[in-house]
Amino acid sequence: MKKVLTALSAAVILIGTVGCGASAFKQSTDYKANSYSPNNFAVAEESYDDGMADSDYELKSERNITDFDQKIAKTTRLSIEVSDYNLASDSLKSFVKDSGGYVEDVHSYVYRKTEKRDFKSGSFTLRVPVDHYDSVRNQIFTLGKITTDSENAQNLTNEYFDTEARLKAKEKEETRLLELILKAEKIDELILLEERLSNVRAEIERHQSRINTIDRTTAYSTIYVELTEAFSAEIEPVSENFGSKIKNVFINSINGVKTFFEYCAIFIAGAIVPLLILAAVFVVVIVIVKKSRKP
Repeated sequence: MKKVLTALSAAVILIGTVGCGASAFKQSTDYKANSYSPNNFAVAEESYDDGMADSDYELKSERNITDFDQKIAKTTRLSIEVSDYNLASDSLKSFVKDSGGYVEDVHSYVYRKTEKRDFKSGSFTLRVPVDHYDSVRNQIFTLGKITTDSENAQNLTNEYFDTEARLKAKEKEETRLLELILKAEKIDELILLEERLSNVRAEIERHQSRINTIDRTTAYSTIYVELTEAFSAEIEPVSENFGSKIKNVFINSINGVKTFFEYCAIFIAGAIVPLLILAAVFVVVIVIVKKSRKP
């Protein structure tokens, strides 16, 4: 009986040992099959991208946007009728300079000329720090009569922080890829990782460029101003050289008549010889015709 129990125990132990060995062999095979290779890199990359998308969402949701964080691009367009263009232009530039801003573009021209003065018009593109936007706008209103006033505010807050979240996620991915490159043992693995790293760095540059653009756009507000010097029709006084103008016109008229008769005389003098020849020919022809008609 003891021998039978001993045999059964040995059989159970043997079966357990074989089963554990088979399981261990299967796990080892699965590990090798799932290890990094060029064929399954795309699957791993998709999984990693999904992780980055989740990270984007977490970064965005964790950010508590306050009024201080608002990214708003303000733009104003004004048309103003002023009594003195040069004075208004100087005042406009002074307002902007005092606010810490700058004049980005100026274009001026004379749109009407009179004996007394030239009437000017011009367009200005002003960049004003966002903190001084309202005060500068109110100062500009004092320059003259406002004929056009439009204001626009573009809220770029969501785009800014979404882009910022994506930038941070891509920077994390860059760090992870650099770690994998250091551990890569095969050439094909290294090539795939470096290609992915190049793409990630291009995306980082694109996100950073957009963030910088939004920062510049929202740090300074844009004000477009059209200044026009008011023109009012006036009866202009008789100029001091009015008498000399009449004298010159009269003299020019006499000279014109004289020139006309001179040209007539010259024409007749030049045409008299051909006319005499034509007259002689005409007379000869008439004489011949008359003689031919006689019986």
